Amino acid sequence: MATKIPSKKITLTEARELQTDTLKFVMKTAAEMGDICKLEVGFWDIYFLNHPDYIQRVFLDNWKNYGRDTFQFKNFARVTGKGLLTTHGDYWQQHRRLAQPGFHKTKLDGMAQAMATAIDRMHGRWDQQLSAQTNIQLDMDAEMLRLGLEIVGSALFSLDFSEDSADLSQEILGMMQYVVYRSQNLLALPTWVPTPKNVRFNRTLRKVDKIIYQLIQDRRRSGVQKNDLLDLFLDGRDANNQPLAEESIRNEIITMIIAGYETVASGMSWMWDVLSRHPDVEAKIREEIGTWEGGSTLEGVSVLRYTSAAIDEVFRLYPPSWLITRRSQAEDQFGEYVIPAGSIVVICPYSIHNHPSFWKDPKLYRPERHLIDYANYPKFSYIPFGGGPHLCIGRPFAKLEASLVLVKTLSRYKLTPTTPNSPPLNPQVTLRPKHGLHMTVSSI
Repeated sequence: MATKIPSKKITLTEARELQTDTLKFVMKTAAEMGDICKLEVGFWDIYFLNHPDYIQRVFLDNWKNYGRDTFQFKNFARVTGKGLLTTHGDYWQQHRRLAQPGFHKTKLDGMAQAMATAIDRMHGRWDQQLSAQTNIQLDMDAEMLRLGLEIVGSALFSLDFSEDSADLSQEILGMMQYVVYRSQNLLALPTWVPTPKNVRFNRTLRKVDKIIYQLIQDRRRSGVQKNDLLDLFLDGRDANNQPLAEESIRNEIITMIIAGYETVASGMSWMWDVLSRHPDVEAKIREEIGTWEGGSTLEGVSVLRYTSAAIDEVFRLYPPSWLITRRSQAEDQFGEYVIPAGSIVVICPYSIHNHPSFWKDPKLYRPERHLIDYANYPKFSYIPFGGGPHLCIGRPFAKLEASLVLVKTLSRYKLTPTTPNSPPLNPQVTLRPKHGLHMTVSSI
């Protein structure tokens, strides 16, 4: 006989907190309710899972039972349509196989050169300002977002976003903030109602769509093969062995842009804040890269073990995707607990990354965890990029980008925080620093 799952009926006050500060609510739930619980929210029963074994059940052992027919992904689909981020089952598997060669090691080496060029361009902007003064004040969150978009454009789609990256970045962020707004406001008016938020969102989406469809048409007309991700989609075939519809290509492109730039950029922003407040770690990284003779390739950065561990630990503290939802298609069992078919399941990487049963002193930044102790941690206690078959396809891309940004920047600059404490978290699609991340940058 199944054991009754601890449950709690959410009050109006708690529902308001769930809406306005979801991360705080989730962390409080984890502390009060344990590793599995049922939250009764209005007409919905939501099951919160906060144990590596339960997460493994959803992500790997019985992953086909957990689709993306949830409020979270329906709102993402307002921007991405049916793409790798929002689909499940046969359609997802076919498109995943189609895109996978685009992230092969041989492709990543070519992407590394595009990443290095974009990083050098960013440094050139900094040097121009530093030529007239000894240090400059920069919002590193804005810098990393701009850089991330340039890298995604050039590395994945052979696009030069360097002139438009700042404006385009803000427009895409605005769309994703709208997704969060609709996820937090279950009674928001339909998108066709001309509210200010709806009008702004629809206008921005049309602008971004115009850019993407023009990209597709220009590449087709050119007849030039650039051996990038766009070519894979253009040459791809659907389940009926027909060329992919233009809308399908559009959906995958915008999915890759969104998933490929904000997630890495947010992690990189926090990395600068964390390192500036842990000079011992920064010194070890500087020592490692001081003797480094590798180049801008996947193999070249793979030898930087401590640097890699430092990045992994940032992604533990600030996971790119901090909240993940699924819907069970059939009844399923988690130890002695049973979850009914059709249930909404919530997993919070931020919460499991701070679980005191699986991480010693979880609030502390310790890169050594990923060098010495990593084998002792349950596999699904560390899920910054998800896990199982749905493990983020761009994970190697993200690690390579983060490594190159860190190595090339620390080789030339010193970054110092302008405030005594880290900025508060702003949980949007990713965990962003509230009000930006303002730092002093000087040459070394």
